[in-house]
Amino acid sequence: MRLSEIALAASLLVLTGCASPAATTGGPPVALSPALAADARVRNIEVATAVLYNMPLPGFSEQLRAALNDCATGDRPLDLRAQVEQPDRERLRVTVELVDPGADRSPVGRYEIQLAEAAPLVRHVDGPPQSDVGSRVGRRLCAEAFEPQAAAILQGLDMMSFPNSLRPSRAPGRQRPPDWGFVQPSTYGDEHYLTRMDEGREDWVIGLRIIRRESEGVIGCFSDKALNGGSYRTRQAIRIVVDDAGGYRVAENDLNEPTCKPEPGQG
Repeated sequence: MRLSEIALAASLLVLTGCASPAATTGGPPVALSPALAADARVRNIEVATAVLYNMPLPGFSEQLRAALNDCATGDRPLDLRAQVEQPDRERLRVTVELVDPGADRSPVGRYEIQLAEAAPLVRHVDGPPQSDVGSRVGRRLCAEAFEPQAAAILQGLDMMSFPNSLRPSRAPGRQRPPDWGFVQPSTYGDEHYLTRMDEGREDWVIGLRIIRRESEGVIGCFSDKALNGGSYRTRQAIRIVVDDAGGYRVAENDLNEPTCKPEPGQG
């Protein structure tokens, strides 16, 4: 057996006691604030590994950084700490903490990413072991931390920033959907909804589906429907940006989007 084959065989051994010091502090998930997610970039990356069945994970940090460079493109630097664990041969768990280097270094964001059928080590016949786990973790982190999902956007949407059923009932202290009692979430397909209840019955529902993401904001399809027997039902395409309060507002409404046409006779 050649020396290269011996080295590769050794790297495939199950490691039952190897671990590096934990990089993360631990705790429940913490979402980045919308303002920070929109303005952040990742500066330093620190990775620690616990017991891994398939070793090593070549290029993990480099792949992770390359993926994050596509989504965390702001000016405010954050440091990233990652703890990589493999509970069994088929799963990989990565705990990621995002840290503000200018504060007390406590996490401003914490995410747990799990990959099923991770297969982190791929043997190439005439080359070194290779893995795409860093890229996969990076893409997941982009989606969860730096590219806000419909649920988070709808929850924090300034309803006074565009025409909708709630705008006529403006009142001090009312701005986001929960201020009007829209607190019951649900998801159907790729659309997220918030429903308002009235005496135990569904009264009204608003929804949001993300159409695409652009450098000038998120293009979404907003729906607005009465469930109390009324005929009000509308749908419109909107451009959503981060507002000064750390939530979201509509910068443009009634956009012409083929997948988000107005309801017939809406209103």
